[in-house]
Amino acid sequence: MLSASSQRRRTYALLPPTLSPNVLLGRGLGAEKAEIFPKLQYENVPKNGAAFLRGKGENVWSSMSIEDLGRACMFFLEEAQKGDKCRLRLRQNGYYFITAFDLSAADRTKAWEQRLYAQRLISTPEVQVKTIEEIGARFGPFEPVLAASSSLIRADKLRKLGWDPVDFDWVRLVQEAPGARC
Repeated sequence: MLSASSQRRRTYALLPPTLSPNVLLGRGLGAEKAEIFPKLQYENVPKNGAAFLRGKGENVWSSMSIEDLGRACMFFLEEAQKGDKCRLRLRQNGYYFITAFDLSAADRTKAWEQRLYAQRLISTPEVQVKTIEEIGARFGPFEPVLAASSSLIRADKLRKLGWDPVDFDWVRLVQEAPGARC
């Protein structure tokens, strides 16, 4: 029979490094081609009949291609395989922001407008300016948050390890077709 003291077990929590992208653009190469944040705004443009902005569209979001995110994941795996020479940090220091470029709402919206107008999904090439109240009344409570906010991050920690994005052609990523991608 085992004594109570010999039955004790230690439990460890593994907190692996985490990659945190902001806005992902493009279709990617995998089977699942779904996008989160920009997709909602992109789908609301045809409902409105025209592309629209809150104010001048000066709010900016850090962005990157889905392919660069895949490259960063491979970089993480390759670094993790280095054993004792692995430079990735764990726990509270293991959070890595990842981005390639900053993109204003105005630039992204103009690119959507060009694509959707060329596809005859909207009736005008003009970008409309709306108030937060108009956007909320027409599209619900979440859209004004997206239309009015900015989110800037930097990939400094990851770049110090040697990772760099390679895909900076945001117009291609925004206008990529087919699909409700932006």
